[in-house]
Amino acid sequence: MYKITYTGDGVTREYAFTFSYFQSSDIKVSINSDLLAPGGYSVIKTPDAPVDGKYTGGHIILNTAPAIGATIVIWRKVELNRIVDYQPTLPISTTSLNSDFNFILEYLRDMYDIDEHAANIENGMQFLDSIQAQITQIGNLSELARKSDLPDLTQYAKISDIPNSADFAPVTHTHDMSSYVTNSTFQTAISEISEELENMPSDFPLQFDEDDEPDVIVKTQLPTAENNYTWYRKYKSGWVEQGGIVDPVTPGSFDFAYITLPIQMQGTKFTVVVSPMIGATVEAFDSYNTICVSITSATEIKLATLAQTLVGISWYVAGMSASQQSN
Repeated sequence: MYKITYTGDGVTREYAFTFSYFQSSDIKVSINSDLLAPGGYSVIKTPDAPVDGKYTGGHIILNTAPAIGATIVIWRKVELNRIVDYQPTLPISTTSLNSDFNFILEYLRDMYDIDEHAANIENGMQFLDSIQAQITQIGNLSELARKSDLPDLTQYAKISDIPNSADFAPVTHTHDMSSYVTNSTFQTAISEISEELENMPSDFPLQFDEDDEPDVIVKTQLPTAENNYTWYRKYKSGWVEQGGIVDPVTPGSFDFAYITLPIQMQGTKFTVVVSPMIGATVEAFDSYNTICVSITSATEIKLATLAQTLVGISWYVAGMSASQQSN
């Protein structure tokens, strides 16, 4: 039996004990074989919080110090009160199970220890029956989820946080869907294209004759101040376009302006276009602005004019060059 005995000295009211218990009502105290009422003393638990459902000791404080020579007995009798209430829909923790099994074990120890009385055994059997009924009500423990397997409910929204669907606009189409191409129309177009490809001539793509091939530029020069703004574009066929700007002759000198072509032409039968150029501040100019052109050779032309207000003459030449496909 879990008990300890002290002898009173007429002064001491506090007495320690070191056996385990579950609740303060488990600790009983008698003085000279007279059982004290629960209000005649208080129980101070050790430690402050239970381990696996039980405390490992403590001490009592009597309201009145026992007389000298009085016999003080402190013992334990586990009270038949539930300390854990299992719920059918909640997981069962190992701490709760250990607490309940420790409670059963300690109660059985008290049942066979206190006077071996038949009533104690009967009380113990009734207690075990109540535990069995609770387990039956809970069901098969193997079917219950472990706490670690349960979802974190903090990740879910509260019902009050979910918006009311009535607050949203109804789903309606704002476009006339009849103006869009249907899937069947699209499939028909694909079929038609496939049929045209299948019926394509065997010699497709078409083979071009050499004379029908597109003419491409093979050589160019851009106009700059260094080359007096002379430029040209020469094509693979030998066709050439070239041009530039030449200073005008001295007014009234009857001199000629000579132009040396950067690309030699094929003979003297080619096109020449010239344009007079006047200054930006000139408000009026004389009527003698005719420019005479003379093709002197395949590489040279000369110009003459009586105009008095020119700042330059722009020229353009086009025709076949002396050589083809010059790189």
